[in-house]
Amino acid sequence: MGLSSILAGFYGALAGVLGKYAFSEETGLSRYALDTCNSSGILSPLYCQNVVYVLRAIMVSLMMWVNGLMFSCAFTGLNEDGSLTSTVLSTSTNFLFTAFLGYFLFGEHLSYMWGTGALLVALGVYFVLLGKAKTRRSKKKKE
Repeated sequence: MGLSSILAGFYGALAGVLGKYAFSEETGLSRYALDTCNSSGILSPLYCQNVVYVLRAIMVSLMMWVNGLMFSCAFTGLNEDGSLTSTVLSTSTNFLFTAFLGYFLFGEHLSYMWGTGALLVALGVYFVLLGKAKTRRSKKKKE
């Protein structure tokens, strides 16, 4: 139950990481590629800048592909789990994966306030799933 929705949340977070790599100078990926290319001496600086453009185009293409996977999983999750469960699961897993990927890949800080919010999100997911399980049991008893 909910695997497609969880994957949708993960793919959404991954698409955000790829977008950050593609468009942000903060990540250092573009600078690293440019510095490595320039220090190799194989290509002229003009061609090295083109290497960065190609790298960014690859990241944008991957981002669009992962977004397609995200939408596919989200629609499957909506069909399997219903709108409430699917939305709650995909949004909460996206929230968590985005934070962890940001922490490990970009060195972003996770504060105590963030931890409190993550705990509240996890509790909310638990209560939604608990309520859905109770609804299923009561429907089975009526039948």
